[in-house]
Amino acid sequence: MALESVFVIVDRPLGSCHPQWPDSIYPVNYGYVPGLPAPDGEEQDVYILGVDHPLETFTGPVIAVIDRADEVEDKWVAAPQGCHFTREQIESAVRFQERWFRSQVIVLPQNAKEEAMQNYLPACKIVTTHGVRGEMKALPLCDGAEFLAKCKRLFAAADGAGEVRVLGVRAQGNMILLRLEGVGDMDAARARVGRTYYFAKGDVRLPEGRYFIDDLLGCRVADAATGVEYGTLTAVDHPAAQDIYTVTDAQGGTHMLPAVPEFVQKIDLETRTITVTPIDGMFTEAVNGDKE
Repeated sequence: MALESVFVIVDRPLGSCHPQWPDSIYPVNYGYVPGLPAPDGEEQDVYILGVDHPLETFTGPVIAVIDRADEVEDKWVAAPQGCHFTREQIESAVRFQERWFRSQVIVLPQNAKEEAMQNYLPACKIVTTHGVRGEMKALPLCDGAEFLAKCKRLFAAADGAGEVRVLGVRAQGNMILLRLEGVGDMDAARARVGRTYYFAKGDVRLPEGRYFIDDLLGCRVADAATGVEYGTLTAVDHPAAQDIYTVTDAQGGTHMLPAVPEFVQKIDLETRTITVTPIDGMFTEAVNGDKE
């Protein structure tokens, strides 16, 4: 049943206050399934992820269940069709409320498959053949030939299926020349044109201070000095020499944070927390020193 589409009445929309604790702001939409009683006798409560504006109602699949060990009822987590979250991203999104309970996130089977896919990232896409011995020219979808050369294997599917051994990687301008086991001639190489290959995150060790973008997404962003939570990291862009983080606050507003040591103090993937030291105006309205 939990995988079916459910209808939710949103009584606590994104940006609203908790009815008993007005200082607690909802960073996600939260509601209940009308007519469906939970074990506590009340209607089943649902967190709604993947929607960045306040809602009145919602219809979509349940992707996870939050099991509260110290409560008789569980909470459901729903998201728009085709919108998927890892266990860590769900934990981060509901932490504002679940931190007060002994709870665990149980990812439901369909979303669990999507979570597994998060462990494999695009490596390259085959664009043409190169020579007659099975070498292929590929468009890099990672950091390039040097990075890809660290991988001893690639996968033909985003869920880790179709493992194949890497025989050789070399750069040709902005492209990659790739040799794979089982691809020994031009015909075999031609049959793979258009195919995207993936690498396993566990096969690659990043330098200290480097992170996979999908590991950063969903992390909460908090003040290093005060612990005040500014929001959730929702995007990473690389327009110039430094990355730019987009942080979305509880009201749905977005803030740009340069990913430089002056502002980003620590990234802790275990707690899904990024601690920062922002300047005035980065997360709050700038103060004009000329105004009285």
